[in-house]
Amino acid sequence: MKKCILGLVFGLVFLLFPGVLLYAALPAEYPGQLPDETLERLTTQLDSMDIGKYNIDLNVKVKIPALKAPDAGVNGNPGDMKHAPVDLWAIVLRPMPVKPRPTILISTCYRREVCLILGASLVSHGYNVMVLDIRGSGSAAGQWQLFDLEEHTDIAYVIDKWIPDESNSGWSNGDVGMIGPSYLAITQFLAAGNIERDEQGRPAHLKAIFPVVPLADVYGDLAMSGGNASIEFILLWLGISDGLGILPPLQLLGSSSMEDVEEALDVWTQHIQAIGGHIRTVMDPAQMTYSQFYRRNSAMMYWPDAPDNWVEWERKRMPADLPVFMTGAWYCIFTRDEGLIYEHALSGQEASDKAMVIGPWYHADGSFNLGIEGLMLSNEVSARWFDWKIKGIEDPFMVKYPVVLYVMGEDRWRAEKSWPLPAERVENRTYYLSRTRADDIQGDWFSGLNRKNNYLLKNALDIDDSVPYSVFDMDKNNPILMHEPPVFHGIVSRSSVRWSIGVGAIVSQASRYLLGTDMDPLMPWEDERLDDVGVLTFTTDELEEDVEISGPLKLTFWAKTEFHRPVTEAIADKACDLLDTFWAGISQSETGENLLTGMMNKKDVQWVIGIEDVFCRGRAKNITSGWLSAAHRPYNAQGDRHDVDPEYTPFNPFYKAPDIMPDPINPGDLYEYVVEIWPTDNRFKAGHRIRLSISASDVPHLLPILHPSRNTIVIDNQHPATLEFAQVTSDGDWKWITPEKGSIKEEFDSVNNYLLNHRDEDAAMQDASSGDGEEAAPEGADDTTSTAAVTQSQDSSGACFIRSAMI
Repeated sequence: MKKCILGLVFGLVFLLFPGVLLYAALPAEYPGQLPDETLERLTTQLDSMDIGKYNIDLNVKVKIPALKAPDAGVNGNPGDMKHAPVDLWAIVLRPMPVKPRPTILISTCYRREVCLILGASLVSHGYNVMVLDIRGSGSAAGQWQLFDLEEHTDIAYVIDKWIPDESNSGWSNGDVGMIGPSYLAITQFLAAGNIERDEQGRPAHLKAIFPVVPLADVYGDLAMSGGNASIEFILLWLGISDGLGILPPLQLLGSSSMEDVEEALDVWTQHIQAIGGHIRTVMDPAQMTYSQFYRRNSAMMYWPDAPDNWVEWERKRMPADLPVFMTGAWYCIFTRDEGLIYEHALSGQEASDKAMVIGPWYHADGSFNLGIEGLMLSNEVSARWFDWKIKGIEDPFMVKYPVVLYVMGEDRWRAEKSWPLPAERVENRTYYLSRTRADDIQGDWFSGLNRKNNYLLKNALDIDDSVPYSVFDMDKNNPILMHEPPVFHGIVSRSSVRWSIGVGAIVSQASRYLLGTDMDPLMPWEDERLDDVGVLTFTTDELEEDVEISGPLKLTFWAKTEFHRPVTEAIADKACDLLDTFWAGISQSETGENLLTGMMNKKDVQWVIGIEDVFCRGRAKNITSGWLSAAHRPYNAQGDRHDVDPEYTPFNPFYKAPDIMPDPINPGDLYEYVVEIWPTDNRFKAGHRIRLSISASDVPHLLPILHPSRNTIVIDNQHPATLEFAQVTSDGDWKWITPEKGSIKEEFDSVNNYLLNHRDEDAAMQDASSGDGEEAAPEGADDTTSTAAVTQSQDSSGACFIRSAMI
């Protein structure tokens, strides 16, 4: 318990550190005019990026009028309800000479001056770059609504009205693209569901987007993991977001206008006062179950296959004619959504209008596609995509193979036709969890230390008849998982690093994918054995041949739970006292209920599932995981609640019945559980083993359950426990990016070259036969290569003070 609490305290300090650091970096003469050398420092940084000659406006006011709310007339709202008008602020970077050009929009809640660097290099390709503070963030007025409808309509207005209207100023041609990672990627899909269409139903102004590691399901992948409160990332995210929010607006430091100063002071006050509201939002008891809040704040409501009754108001669908190039990451906090977006949101796009790259990253390094130089920051690949889709420069790439993924275990990049992989590329496989003990691994300390909890995972292909469990297997006892607070699992694991967005793994990730030096065996989170001691593990025999698992996995089992002793108030108080110090006056509901205590002190089970690649000497590397609260199991609400709902379809993102109305379990009753395990692509090499782990806690990722429990996994021929997945075959149409396997560094260099230079052969041949094989020169290529010249307008004498002051 002490370790758990210390971890949470450390997490809070770490999360707030960016805000403290940025605040400490303010120039001594604040508030007021920034010194000339600060502006010079900013331009020096932009010049070092070799983006060519440019014009920069640092404080551009974007006035959003009162827009009709999409949910006007429903949920008791008046039919003429409108969102409040608001003043947003932007930085606009333009190639010189200034003339009508396409504009790449970055909409962010993380301050425009911080995010400018993400798109600045696109200026050298002849694009205007506009970085916008969304409502309630940075310099923008209003309340930050965490993906709510106001953000959707604000950004769509900027795309369809504000930027096209700037054609009168001589720098916009009305065409818009979007780019950015994480929240900046999410806003692209939020806007895509609201943009204007022309008479043919095509986007009128938004011509292409480039989202990096995006989210779609706020409930399932941000707030709650399988119905369990995902506290680690929430604290991290709010710490960073609100840490940036307490910094003064940019125009306060860069404006000589008293009117602007007064407005900025008012906005600053609003931001500081709103911090408590953000915390109340995520701690609201109503947010612990699936509600309208999550539907209206999730981009999945715009997917073409979203149910018609998903929300109560009429809404648009994401247009099938919008080209989307997306990147994802196998260890990202949004891995599940990244695959679902390609499968569902882009289901209507032609192969030439969608592409996805999935790499071996966490969320942090995945935001910059570490190791692939041409993606984020240099933006060579996004420029190629935008040139083709916005400027119309014919350059078909990633058409024949729209998906490029990193095969972990094999450590190679491969090009595929789709995601999930086509049916001809995979075979369905089933492994059975058994009562039989797994064999020891020579030289593996874990085999002896956890022998009583380490059972055999049996390949169905190795079973001679249709009965998976023999008489010999039935002689053994059912596996029992003990949950005994204050002993928690997860602290030293992949999960704790994953849900802190991979910050702790930055050095090892950079070493591996930039330098080609593998530090993984030295990293504690690259070996789950220490965390697995005391939990149930099911391990195969040594594999005789390679087994590649691709896509999500499904674990089905039966279990009964006894809460074998009541939790004492002392344990609950010790776990919550420190948290209550931080959340005082915030973690209390209107009725005075302590929300944290209530969540931690409920009678529930957190089923935490891990899939591990066990090396020859025993090291167990987590590949992917799944989570499920017992109360959120897919139960049959119309029949026996102990059974699985016949209406339940695994991996259906719109199935939310148990999240809307959880069903607490009765002690001693036998229930059927189905745990959806997040997608992956890993090749388990011959000589390795596949391991499945089952624990009942995942700290600090999940807010732990304090009730001790004894959980019996019932395994017999009437209650088989199965792990199901898709195994990759060599059939179908696909190719390795490198003809022969190279080093990790060579593999990354090759995929970078592939994304920058490869051209779809079929399309290229067709172009050649029609005489259109030569590529046109990018627009503006002849006028964006000289030394930068900076001009300012609209009281834009401020600068990117945070970045400048820190360098």
